[in-house]
Amino acid sequence: MAADRGELSSLLKSLVKPGDGLVELRALPGRSRRFVDPRDIRSVLQFAYQHRDENVFFGVAARKDRSSGGLSNCSTIRALFVDLDFKAYPSSEAAVAKVAEFKLPPSFLVHTGGGLHAYWLLEHPVTLPSQDFKSLLRRLAMALGADLSAAEPARILRLPGTLNHKYSPPREVHFVC
Repeated sequence: MAADRGELSSLLKSLVKPGDGLVELRALPGRSRRFVDPRDIRSVLQFAYQHRDENVFFGVAARKDRSSGGLSNCSTIRALFVDLDFKAYPSSEAAVAKVAEFKLPPSFLVHTGGGLHAYWLLEHPVTLPSQDFKSLLRRLAMALGADLSAAEPARILRLPGTLNHKYSPPREVHFVC
């Protein structure tokens, strides 16, 4: 399976601009990691293909260099986001409705196979680390009934166009129209 190349490219280029740093890609459980230029969609797709039998994630915040995926290596972040699990709602439709009813529509919405990742692009990037930004992520997660443990600036989220292997059979990770 593959994400719409243009939509995936648009997401990554919106989250990490030239000069911000790199996009971290990670495959689990194998722990493979790669750091790529956000404009290099070919390398992103290649990594996803090479790890098609694993769960593939990417860092929402730009990484300064290839040293780590931790907060100390994050430079900027350009979006608020939530990780909303369907198990917290009576149905997947109820979760989608909750996001749709929110005051601000998300810039991007991704169905993860077991939930949603919603992204709200910011007008101006936030320099990390920032306690205020973490607080904003937590308040947004609380407002939407999302996973509080995912409300971390250095968080990795599922890459659209891959498979969620927590389920049998694996489920598609895809953009919601």
